[in-house]
Amino acid sequence: MPFISTEEVKRKRQILKKEFPNLKLSVRRTHRFVLTVAIMEGDLDFDDEYQSVNPFYIQENFASQPKERNVLQRIYDIINEHNYQVVNDGDYGSIPQFYIDITIGKCDRAYKKR
Repeated sequence: MPFISTEEVKRKRQILKKEFPNLKLSVRRTHRFVLTVAIMEGDLDFDDEYQSVNPFYIQENFASQPKERNVLQRIYDIINEHNYQVVNDGDYGSIPQFYIDITIGKCDRAYKKR
């Protein structure tokens, strides 16, 4: 069963804040098994005010924005660290220790470029 502890979320939040002091990030745990990172403010130039990021296609979806692509990839790499496969289920495939959700802004509050 996927699960991420509050302590692990806090640790990843501290790492992200140290690595990206120019970004305002919302790092939280939802549903006990999802690590959610929302980029709320910063100097990055994103096309949309709110966007859900597919972590498997960061390189392709942000190919024309190398700075933004590199930041998103690094955020994904940091939060995905120690995310091991818990179960390999024949019906559902591999089940990770926790799931990842990355967004640019939130659905009720848009990303703000400084």
